[in-house]
This record gives sequence, structure tokens and C-alpha cells, in this order.
Amino acid sequence: MASKPAPSARRGAKSKNGKLNKAIPVLFIIASFVIAFLFVARIFIGQESERLPRARIVTPVAPGEAENQSSGDALSADNEAMTSFVPLSLNETLISTLSIDLNNDMKEDQVVAVRKEGVPYLVLIVGIYNAERNAYVRTTEITTDISRTRTFSYTGIDMLGEHQNALVYQGVKDDGTSVLAIYMMRKERNKSELVQIGDFESDGTIFIQQDDRSISYELSQSRGASFPVWVYSSAKDSGGGENANLSQIQTEYRWNEREQRYTETRQVRVTGSRIAARELARIQDGTVETFADFLDGLWYKMSSSQDGIRYLFFDHAQKEVIFLYENTEEVYAWEDSNLRRSGIYITTTNKSITNMQRRCDISLAGIDEVRIHIIDDVRMIIKENNLWDGSYRKMTALASFAPETRQKNEYETIFEKWPEWKTDNGLVIKFGKTTYTVSGDNAYDEGIYVAGAVAGKHVVQFRSSLNSPLLSSAYEMRFKSVTIPASSRRAAEVQTDYHTLSLDPVRIAPDACYPAEGRTFTLTREAG
Repeated sequence: MASKPAPSARRGAKSKNGKLNKAIPVLFIIASFVIAFLFVARIFIGQESERLPRARIVTPVAPGEAENQSSGDALSADNEAMTSFVPLSLNETLISTLSIDLNNDMKEDQVVAVRKEGVPYLVLIVGIYNAERNAYVRTTEITTDISRTRTFSYTGIDMLGEHQNALVYQGVKDDGTSVLAIYMMRKERNKSELVQIGDFESDGTIFIQQDDRSISYELSQSRGASFPVWVYSSAKDSGGGENANLSQIQTEYRWNEREQRYTETRQVRVTGSRIAARELARIQDGTVETFADFLDGLWYKMSSSQDGIRYLFFDHAQKEVIFLYENTEEVYAWEDSNLRRSGIYITTTNKSITNMQRRCDISLAGIDEVRIHIIDDVRMIIKENNLWDGSYRKMTALASFAPETRQKNEYETIFEKWPEWKTDNGLVIKFGKTTYTVSGDNAYDEGIYVAGAVAGKHVVQFRSSLNSPLLSSAYEMRFKSVTIPASSRRAAEVQTDYHTLSLDPVRIAPDACYPAEGRTFTLTREAG
């Protein structure tokens, strides 16, 4: 039989329950006050934070350029990811950021480009990462000579081959002068300091010649050679007469270990073409429109490789610069122009990849010749051997083809007279006025064509509208020749067989025609 709890125990339990019941309402009241306080404080703090001015992120827009709302939304999404870890003042507006290890501590530092109130030029602010404080310490402020963001870029390069990045910025001043500056982080007396080791300025092109380094350097087993800097500047020879001889001075600067900076090592003078003084003055009358009109049209690279000719097409009216190479074309929007003493500096943006910029540094070399240096803004300085760099000559009708007024020859009218041909491998080619189709067993192609004469040779060019063309881009046309043997009463006679046409693949240059790899076709047609 179970025993009952003692009366004293029952009284103790009731006492405890009573105290607990009294404490519960008190706890609820305290919790309610805390929640109400936090709610009011959050609203107050939120309102204060909205009133506080903050550093802004802006997207550079060229003067007079209308902003597009849809593109603006896309750009704002990119800007959200751009954050300055370096403390900024209220009078500083963030333009862009660059992560780079400047002091070789294996931790990324940050360089930010800003605009400051009252300062017309772009300012670079260097922030060094402090591991102990887990923060970026603002150390150096560099005021550049560049005011326009579209002509400005900065990056990190191991200039000296010491496996340490240097800060390099380059751009174009308002007067059209090119500038390039190099800074290195040096440690003296336990204090790191950013020191300028190169400062260059010219009315022409400035570039860093990034030569290939050894495999041991790439594996961090040895030092590499320092990169030289080339500065191109124009020089006008003295002399009277109707012509002025424009020359170019090319100056090389190399790293001087003793002076701890870049110094001049050699100078080369390149004589330019003779240009009529009046024509030069007309092209360089101080307006972008006149120089742009001079550039309008198709230009071809004079020193192209055997792989093909590179072309540049300038269309100032449509604000486009088109890069053409074989079957590839890149269309860039002509964004901005800055006149130079001997040329123009054009900023372009890829129409397909809008965050890819390409800058064209163009110098006048003749009334139909220019020197072009291309700079791709992909966070790196492009090497000297950029495939688009070189001298270009303007394409004219006389450079490749005979005048339009001449009489068409038999090769140019052959496809109008006889539109259907068969190839030696069983394909059927049908020609229209400007179009063609190719058909066969499990094969089909279509596109446009043009026939003409290049360097005295008769050629036909095809451009397929499909991804897998059956024909090459260009062929030399030859009718088959039939030799009638001589007899006792007549001499040997060579006659042309207009029923058989040979197509030999060629590579077409502006003023020449070269044999190329590919299949040779023999075309035949029915008599009639």
C-alpha cells in the first residue's frame, strides 16, 4: 500500500507553483518591452542611415551620349558586385576597382579609381591589406593627368621579372597626349612605400613590350628579364617646298638597376612618307569629323601574314569600327574620339560583349596610309606583337579591280550566260544574278558570289550563308585550253573550251592573288 506525501511536502509544492505562476506574467511584460524597444530603434537607425551620404558607384558615359534604360539596368547589376574595401571619403565617387598583390605578401591588395570633388583628374587610391586588423589600410593617393574615363586603364604587371607586380596606368590627356606611369612597392626601414619607377609622355603611342620569359620563371624558379617600354613620338623634318616629311622617333626605355628607374637606352628614327602639306593640313584641321571622314572606308594591313589579310572598316556615320579577318568579323561601337598631333585616338566597345573595350591609336603616315596600334582593355596591357598592329593602306577601287566603266570580260558574264554547272565530284552548282546554290548527295550549300579581276587574274568569290560551306572563299577561274595539233597544211592552234571551267583556290590580297590550299574543282556544262 503506497504511502501518502507528508503535509509539509504538499505545502512546499504549492508554494513553488504559486511563485512560478506569478513570475510568468512578469517575464512576458519584460519581453514585450524589449521587442518594442528593438523595433523602434531599428526604424530610427534605418531612417538615419538613409540620410547618411555614401560613396557612389557610377558608370562612365561619354559627353552627349544618351543613356539607355535597359543597358543601364544591366550595368547597375555589374556595379553591385564592385565594392571598395578601401575606406573612401564623402567627396570621393568610386569609378572602378582592381585587386592586385603589390607588396608580395601573398594577399590581395586593392587599387580603386575615384573622382574627387574639386579635382578634374582621376585619382588612384591604394589600399594595402593588413592581416592583423583584417582590413585594408589606405596608404597612397595618386593623382593622374587623365580626366576622361574612356581613355584610362590601369593594371598590374611584373615589369622587372622579380615576381612582384607593378602598378601601371595609361591613358590620354585632354590635349591628346599619351601618358604611362609605373609604380613599385618598396620596403625601406620596415615601412612600405609606393615609388614611381617610370613616367612617360608622348604625342604618339606608348606601349610595354612584354617579351616571352623562360619556363623556369613561369615556375617561379628564377627571375625574368625586365620589360622595356617603347615611346613613339612624331618629328617634323625642317625643309621648305610643297612637301613635309613626317618622321617618327622610337625611343626605348629599360630598367636601370643602379638608378632604380627606367632610363632611355636607344633611339631610332623612322622616316615617314612624304605628304603634301596642303593635304595634311586639310586632314588635320582640328576637328574629329574631318579626320573621321578621312578614315571612313576599308583599310587593309600591308604586312599581313600568309594566313590572310586583315581589314579595318571605319564607318563614322554609323558609329562603327569593324575588324575583318577571313570569315570572322568583330563589330565595335565607335564610342569616343580624341584628336592627337599626328592622328586620332578612338575608343570602341564590342557590340556583342559590352564589357570588352578596344582602343585604336591611329597615326597619320600618308594621304592613304596610317599606322595603327590596338589596345584591348581586358585588364592587361597588350603586347607589341598584337596581330592587328601595323601599317594600313586605304582600299580603293583602283587598288584591286579595274574601273567600273570597263567592259565586262567573258569570265564575269559566264555564270549569267550558263547558270548551271556540274563539278567533277558530282555536285551541281546553280548561279543566279548574285546568288548560288550547291546540291548533291546529302550535301547542300547556298550564299552569294561575285566575279571580277584581281591583279590581272579572273576570280570568283563565294560567301556561304550556312555554317558548313562546301566551297572555299575564292577561286581563280580558267577555261580549259584545247590544242589542235599541227598538220602538213596548218599550224598548231590553241582553242578555248567554254564548256569546261577550272576553279583553283586562291587567297586574295588587295593588289595580288596567291595560291591557297584546298580542292580544285573542274566544272562542266551541257553544250548549248
